[in-house]
Amino acid sequence: MKRNHRTVGFFFALFAAVLLLLTSACTTKKNTWVTRTFHNTTSRFNGYFYANESVKDGLIKLEANRKEDYSKILPVFIYPNPEQAKTLFPEMDKAILKLSKVIKHHMITTKAKKEIPGACKWIAPSFVLMGRAHFYKRDFFAAIENFEYVSQTYKKNNDRHLALRWFIRNPDDTRYPLLSDRYMGMMWLIRAYDEMGSVSEAESLIDLLADDKELPKEYRSELAAIEAYHFLMRENYGGAIKPLQKAATLSKSKKCRARYTFILAQLEQKAGKLKRASELYTGVVEMRPGFEMAFNAQMNRASCYDPSSSEEGTAIKKQLLKMLKDKKNFDYQDQIYYALAVIAEKENQLNDCMDYLKKSVRSSISNKNQKALSFLKMADIDFDRTEYKPAQAYYDSTVSLIKPDFPNYELINNKRKSLSDLVKNMTIIANQDSLQALAKLSDKERDGKIDEIIAAEEAAQKKKDEERLLQMQQQKDNSQVTQQSGGSQQNNGQWYYYNSATVNFGMNDFRKKWGDRKLEDNWRRSSKDVILEESGSSPDQAEAADTSKKTTAVKKSTDKKSRDFYLQNIPLTEQALKKSDDKIMEAYYALGSIYKEQLFNNKKAADTFEEMLQRFPETKYKLITYYQLYRLYLQIGNQDRTEYFKNLILNKYPDTEYAKIIRNPGYNAGKESNLSAAEAMYKATFQLYRDSNYLAVIAKCQEADTALGKNPLLPRFDMLNALAIGHTQGVDAFEAALTRILIKHPKGEIKDKAQEYLDLIKKKRAGDKNGSELKKDSIPKTAVQYLFDASAQYMFVFIYDGTTDIDKFKIQLADINAEYYSTSDLKVDYIPLDNGRHLVSVKSFDGKEKAMTYYSLITKDKKTIFTGLNPAKISNFVISNENFVQFYQDKKVNDYLAFFQDKFLK
Repeated sequence: MKRNHRTVGFFFALFAAVLLLLTSACTTKKNTWVTRTFHNTTSRFNGYFYANESVKDGLIKLEANRKEDYSKILPVFIYPNPEQAKTLFPEMDKAILKLSKVIKHHMITTKAKKEIPGACKWIAPSFVLMGRAHFYKRDFFAAIENFEYVSQTYKKNNDRHLALRWFIRNPDDTRYPLLSDRYMGMMWLIRAYDEMGSVSEAESLIDLLADDKELPKEYRSELAAIEAYHFLMRENYGGAIKPLQKAATLSKSKKCRARYTFILAQLEQKAGKLKRASELYTGVVEMRPGFEMAFNAQMNRASCYDPSSSEEGTAIKKQLLKMLKDKKNFDYQDQIYYALAVIAEKENQLNDCMDYLKKSVRSSISNKNQKALSFLKMADIDFDRTEYKPAQAYYDSTVSLIKPDFPNYELINNKRKSLSDLVKNMTIIANQDSLQALAKLSDKERDGKIDEIIAAEEAAQKKKDEERLLQMQQQKDNSQVTQQSGGSQQNNGQWYYYNSATVNFGMNDFRKKWGDRKLEDNWRRSSKDVILEESGSSPDQAEAADTSKKTTAVKKSTDKKSRDFYLQNIPLTEQALKKSDDKIMEAYYALGSIYKEQLFNNKKAADTFEEMLQRFPETKYKLITYYQLYRLYLQIGNQDRTEYFKNLILNKYPDTEYAKIIRNPGYNAGKESNLSAAEAMYKATFQLYRDSNYLAVIAKCQEADTALGKNPLLPRFDMLNALAIGHTQGVDAFEAALTRILIKHPKGEIKDKAQEYLDLIKKKRAGDKNGSELKKDSIPKTAVQYLFDASAQYMFVFIYDGTTDIDKFKIQLADINAEYYSTSDLKVDYIPLDNGRHLVSVKSFDGKEKAMTYYSLITKDKKTIFTGLNPAKISNFVISNENFVQFYQDKKVNDYLAFFQDKFLK
């Protein structure tokens, strides 16, 4: 019995000692072996491990949902764009929450509550990982805060003895806390600065680390890759080559080496060093990366070959043709054909090149980017050959497939627009010439000619139908090949839409016929800009029906196989013929201007203007066309024609502006100088108006009226003057000033604006009980109602004009905030805007960028959060706290939406 009491007492004492030990170990105020061991163990396995796994899950999601664009230079690192970052919020917020707890509960501090560096070795990695989580959320300010803490807290000079102790105790652990984590934080700090565009800060850190002799060897590869990324972001492709070479040499990761080498090859190819690029692409293939990278390396290698080496070209073509027959490359045939087209182009075999490109387009099913590249190359080839009609169609197809971030998007789109206008005017000339030719024939001859046109139309349609049937059969055969090689299963009697093979076949057939069309009205039109002669009865035909005794009324028709379709627009009267000639003349002048101003084809422009003068010698554009031809032949170098048009202008029109410019080339430069001075003066006056300094505005406008004389900006000065008078002298004076504008400027947008204000005053007077006693508040406050400040505090605002369950909507917003913004203190509020309109706000956000990220998240999938609401009654926007005060006072939603559209969405 006594022995049992002793045993119980022993275990009780042991339990008390362990409990006391654990209790003392939990404290963060003592830096002992017990506390360090406890906090190192629990911080690593309770918090850091699961946070790291959460970040890994997010990055796996990012990589799974991302497709490399091998038509562009690959990025060194895979970062999410703003849309992709939103999908990572749940994983990254979970990691941030866990790491915050690790830091809060396991950081060993001094009495002054400052961290003892290295006491808990998982605190520094937690800060770095938390910074990375913020980085992948694209919350760069928060990321920088974490990385800067690590780089400044773990200074190597102060902690060298602790690092030495770490090496002695842990010789195999290279992740020592004081130097390793500091360097890691600094390198991620460079990445964050680069993403924010802080070039100087990033460069100073790169130079600092590059000169640091104590930087661990395993980090030098990553630093080189970061430096290469820094140069690529600034499009300094030459500067990126050397650090990329270093990164590829030092990296121990086979996947990273292949990626760095591929990017190096792309840079050498861009620099025109094709032999070196070809060698690098061959090296990528030998590293055996993933199938997609290896395939694209082979394709790019083909485009790098030297056309002077016929043996190399033959070998590459043989390899590509062999790849076409390989079943595993079936989905990549469009890229193989494109590579063959590039080779043919280098060998100056343009017809073969175009054939390969057409095959590339036909075989491209889901790869929009490759189809766009093929269309673009066809467009460029025809554009260089001045075959503008087919070039227009190819540019149009290109633009329908690409996004605004596509390289040279603006240039491509401008060419498309220019060629669309060109083709439209060419079509007008051709159509009107054909109609006039038909008008000159007898009734019998006309009917016979129309029958020939209808027969040709039917033959063309029949050929088109046969080609479509052939394509459908080829697609069916390809689908069967896919199924035999392990693709989709057979129908087995299932309903069409339950079977993936038949659905994919139908979708591919649609794409073959119509291409990749956006979901919009008139989707069948490949070009919304090119509109040919409208079907149906034209004004010319209507006049012909009323005035001609020889002809009877022609029925409206849209059927191209009907005679009425062709008869309805034929100019059978003098008046109709004159209108037809006017259309041709206008089209000719537009054509010449497009050739000159937009396509820079001076020879085509001169030929077009000459042809117009030959057909219409008394055109209303005669004088300006003479001057255009004078300038064109001067640039072309045709001295005879230059002198001819110069003398024509000087002798027949000696007092015109054109004659003055020819005599004195500096004449126009003086006028442009005056215009620049007027623009500067107008900007200063407009700023005074924005600042409500109305008396100064009136003085400036009077000064402009005296100093500038006749100037295109004078109407704008007069409008500012009228607005300032209204604010200082009242509505009656404002009305009088507007009336003077109508008299002084009877045409133009300022006249229309003045009339709009006058109508508004008249309307307000009609509804005002006090008759003409209107207040100065009636004067428009143009462009000064709201102020833009990107760094202000913002809120998201939802307004619904109708009856709805607002509480349900608030709950949905709160759920989204909990999932995607769990670490942000967002608050959902409701206030009635006025009778019948509800206003829900979410606040607050630091700056415009964060507010717009939230706006994009909420408005991206309207079907989910706005289910059951009438879209026409919804208004969404972000607004600064300062602007919200003004907005809530006047409650003019459309006024603020116009400001929001201009400052935030453009």
